Amino acid sequence: MKALTLWPEWAWAILYLGKRWENRPRLPEFYGMRAGDWFCLHAGCSAPTVDRIEALGFMARAAGVTSRVSMVNNDFGRVYGQQRFIYQDQPRRLSVSAPWREPWMPLGAIVAVCKLGVLRHGSDEPWCSENSWNWELAQVLSLGVPVACKGHQGGWNVPPDVLAQVLPQVPQGVQTCFTDPAPRQCGICRNRSEDGCTR
Repeated sequence: MKALTLWPEWAWAILYLGKRWENRPRLPEFYGMRAGDWFCLHAGCSAPTVDRIEALGFMARAAGVTSRVSMVNNDFGRVYGQQRFIYQDQPRRLSVSAPWREPWMPLGAIVAVCKLGVLRHGSDEPWCSENSWNWELAQVLSLGVPVACKGHQGGWNVPPDVLAQVLPQVPQGVQTCFTDPAPRQCGICRNRSEDGCTR
């Protein structure tokens, strides 16, 4: 099972601000994934910078979710550390809830599992960036208990002991996808092929 590590503020936006597009410079195949795959969403340990928080606020405003997003640190316990993000204006929607409750964002932990949907390039959809591959997050299932583990750059394999803590927190049907992936499907041409895109 693959995982992607995101800066924690972007993982937070996926869980709480309805961000359903991940922007990457390359296609999923570079990361060992294809359309239709489930993967683990890992919130990294990197402390957010002012520039990154401003970028999040800009994209949130463009998506019509919130007019201002700010960040404060609050060390209330550790999963490898915790970060608290607070937006100053109430968002229009909160797309995913979890028992550890918004606006708290665990760091250094797998916080959700996601299903990769269609792929676009330079889409004008909310949360999409120009000059990037836009990966649709077709489904996002937050974990009731974040699973602490070390993240990595690119697509990385979830260690078996970590995956064993993730699987019981997702529906049985999704567990089956983790252990018996569906036939590969190109996110661009939608053709099924074990070798990816047939174009």
